[in-house]
Amino acid sequence: MKKTILFILSITVACGITFYIKKNQSEKFVDIKPQWKTYSINKEEKVVSYNTTQEEFQQARIPAPPDLQDAKKDRAPAAINKFAGRLIREKRVLTGDVNKDLEDEDTELQMHNAINPEWKDNLGKNLIIGQDENTKVLIVEQTPVIEVRDGKGRYMEEVIITFLKKNGNRSSYRAMVDSSSGQILDTWDRTINEQLMKKRGGIILPSNMPFNNDSGIITR
Repeated sequence: MKKTILFILSITVACGITFYIKKNQSEKFVDIKPQWKTYSINKEEKVVSYNTTQEEFQQARIPAPPDLQDAKKDRAPAAINKFAGRLIREKRVLTGDVNKDLEDEDTELQMHNAINPEWKDNLGKNLIIGQDENTKVLIVEQTPVIEVRDGKGRYMEEVIITFLKKNGNRSSYRAMVDSSSGQILDTWDRTINEQLMKKRGGIILPSNMPFNNDSGIITR
């Protein structure tokens, strides 16, 4: 009888531990729901935004998200957790001066900012203002981040920004954006259509030089 009770208790404990581990792992999974948005200036010279269209994806040569793809086509396999092994807090990737203790949300971490639901619209408006007529700016989230420096954290968003011109030219880059203001903090991985190559004194700038794109942001 005692052996039966001990056996049942051991099974219960094992199941409880397994449930806790799975629950803990799921909580550490970075939850990303990327949504492409397009920003432009209308005839009344006001900034407008809307979900990026199939035509705009084709113009930018960007694969459309599954909900815009032909239902008859084979769907892509489920995405692999690309953040496996990374430190996670509040379903965001921890970067900078981090340690394992910061994954525990009971561990205090003072923040420089707060998450503003309008950060992407602020970013889009700042990027589209001053652009050439009929220019479009496409923005999509990539990774939600908490960067820790000198013991304090900052909410940030890694995004991809793409510019579409009326003549079909396009350029893009990755950026790290403040989750409160929508201000660009850093940029990298710029790509540019050959027709947009900047010339100075008739010499084409080499690809490894900083490039001042249409947003006025220096990218590397």
